[in-house]
Amino acid sequence: NAALRASIAEKVNAQRELQQAHDQLETRVQERTNQLKVEMSARKEAEVRFKATLAERTRLAQELHDTLEQSMTGIGLQLDAAGQLFERQPPRASHHVELARGLLTQCQVELRRSIWDLRSRELEEFDLCSALQESGRRMIDGTNIQLRVATEGTIRPLPEVVEENLLRIGQ
Repeated sequence: NAALRASIAEKVNAQRELQQAHDQLETRVQERTNQLKVEMSARKEAEVRFKATLAERTRLAQELHDTLEQSMTGIGLQLDAAGQLFERQPPRASHHVELARGLLTQCQVELRRSIWDLRSRELEEFDLCSALQESGRRMIDGTNIQLRVATEGTIRPLPEVVEENLLRIGQ
């Protein structure tokens, strides 16, 4: 009987230890699963941010190509024409130089706008509503266009990425 009791006690202890080991393993598996979920979520978020950055770079490259590259080509053509006409017909050469100056001014404005778009200074200085007003004011400066921005309710800050995207959409 004593040997049987000792054997049963040994089996009960072994079973308890096995159950504790199993519980510890379950806890570790659950903890690791949660860690992996967090890591996967962070990776997906980083991937989304990377894709957004890449899309913005692509958009900017296309914009710069479409506007600045064409303006620069126009400037070059006007200066070539001015150079050819300079000795034979100075007034016509002067006209081409003036056209090149106009294109250069247009290029500078476009470049400033593109660079300004990269930096959301409005959001550093203002809330979203004020940033939209300021951005719009700059865009319509010197025109007859009127702009009105209205808000309802209490102004609360949104996550930075949301405000940035809303400002870009507004622009």
